[in-house]
Amino acid sequence: MRRRPTPRISKLWKGSAGNLRNVAGDAKGRARVASRRLADALSKLADSNQATRDKTQAIFVSPLKIMLDQLKNSLQAQPVNLKTLPADLVNSWKTKDGLIRVESTARGDPNDNDTLRKFAAAVLIAEPNAIGGPVSILKSGENVVKPHHAGITALIVIGLLLWLAAATNHRRVLTLVRC
Repeated sequence: MRRRPTPRISKLWKGSAGNLRNVAGDAKGRARVASRRLADALSKLADSNQATRDKTQAIFVSPLKIMLDQLKNSLQAQPVNLKTLPADLVNSWKTKDGLIRVESTARGDPNDNDTLRKFAAAVLIAEPNAIGGPVSILKSGENVVKPHHAGITALIVIGLLLWLAAATNHRRVLTLVRC
């Protein structure tokens, strides 16, 4: 005698089959044809006997449960040390002579110049040879600003000397300016 699936499970399978058919529509294409084929299989499974459903579960659901359990176990927290990490990951953070790279980020808004300036200054105090985005930006800014300050200072000094020469009409000052 053929045993019917429980109404709840049968409704679930038929609902899934209906959803697959709705998604596939009448359009052609490999994915849509496969979707309709799966919907037909789910409908047949919903109307099948218990032995067929049990066999289907043994083929599809049991291995899926095993794989999901394996995935769950692999995602469990475990102690981590340099020996348990993959070698390529360790090699990208540790040099052959034992130095370990450290990466830090600024607390606060990373788009705020003052935050980055303070962070870079603090990092350079702790490690004068540090490199990275904020440090590079800070040093590049200094390389642009310092020559401009020197140029402005030179213009001011030249202007003062010329003013002094013109005001005193003194030959020594003019000679100093020419040199």
